[in-house]
Amino acid sequence: MSVITIKIIGFGIMMSFLFFYSGEASANETQKLFEVKCSQCHTIEYPKSERHDLQGWTDKVNLMRSYGCKLTDEEANKIIDYLTKTYPKK
Repeated sequence: MSVITIKIIGFGIMMSFLFFYSGEASANETQKLFEVKCSQCHTIEYPKSERHDLQGWTDKVNLMRSYGCKLTDEEANKIIDYLTKTYPKK
């Protein structure tokens, strides 16, 4: 095996690790965002007890925003995505 091949393989392993690690960190950050923002007005168990599809969670988050929940559009989209994946409609 040549030195170049070894370097390419090493680079690939490093990039794979970074990709998976950043995805996990991002998921944890989104969960924390959800917990911090949604627990300001009610217990965190309240949204966890519900199940919705994408439209249902979008409607629910927009309703909370109309009640005064301070979320940027980006934060709202992250929370909606998290809720849709974590608490899907059965």
